[in-house]
Amino acid sequence: MLRLKQNLQNSTSFGQPPDPQSAIKLRFTDNAENKVMPFADNIAALVGTRIALPPTLISGVTVHVTMDSSDQRFDEKIAALRQALAMASRRMGAAAMATLSPLTIYCGANVKCEATWNPQGPGGVRALFLGDRMMFPANPVLPGQDRVFGMGQHGARGVADQQYDAKRMPKVHPARVLMGESAYQGRKADAKATAVIVHEVAHLLHEQLSQAIFWQNKQTNAPIVPANIAMQVSNYTANNNFDEFVAEVFTGLVHGKAYPPAVMTEYQTHGGL
Repeated sequence: MLRLKQNLQNSTSFGQPPDPQSAIKLRFTDNAENKVMPFADNIAALVGTRIALPPTLISGVTVHVTMDSSDQRFDEKIAALRQALAMASRRMGAAAMATLSPLTIYCGANVKCEATWNPQGPGGVRALFLGDRMMFPANPVLPGQDRVFGMGQHGARGVADQQYDAKRMPKVHPARVLMGESAYQGRKADAKATAVIVHEVAHLLHEQLSQAIFWQNKQTNAPIVPANIAMQVSNYTANNNFDEFVAEVFTGLVHGKAYPPAVMTEYQTHGGL
């Protein structure tokens, strides 16, 4: 238990996938075509012993972390969580972040990285699941498509994939040679995982601060993001609902991106943070 407490307090960098063949099966977890796992399904994916850690304050949010004993990447997930909450806090401020307290977090290899509510709907108890899928594999753009807004080889590409690409360097780049290949690959995975968590934290904040708009956007008859607006943000945003649009724009904003006025107008209209 002492080791687990230290893990929660420390930060480490991502390494490479433990098994390249198994990594191929993983996908960017927020792809539109992936079935969203509800709370119960994610809980069922925690196959090991569940270890509850003491509550911890991270960037103004009191988090209650439960670790699956089979999770080999707990340290990496907590490091990305710390970074993501810090980035969100810099935009939102302490008061807004505190509204997420207490936040229950489950870490396990087989869960998705997603915000859930139990039951699903207004008033449901929120929880954030952090799984290995947010780390690997890379989702390079298909040949001939735009690096930022094109479709990826493993499905739709989001802002998290853009952040992964932003960390790329040529093989002969002095900084890449100096840090070593393992650290270089970890740096890219770290950036992607942090952005994926920022996206999910955006969902939690959106629901907390604009509940009526958030759940209205999830109705089956809710409008989707117009293509001309979506493709100024990410390929993943296209053909998706406005909750995903808000989360993607928020993720871009906290990473320093600037969006055109038309994007920001839609963002604010739909409860942008």
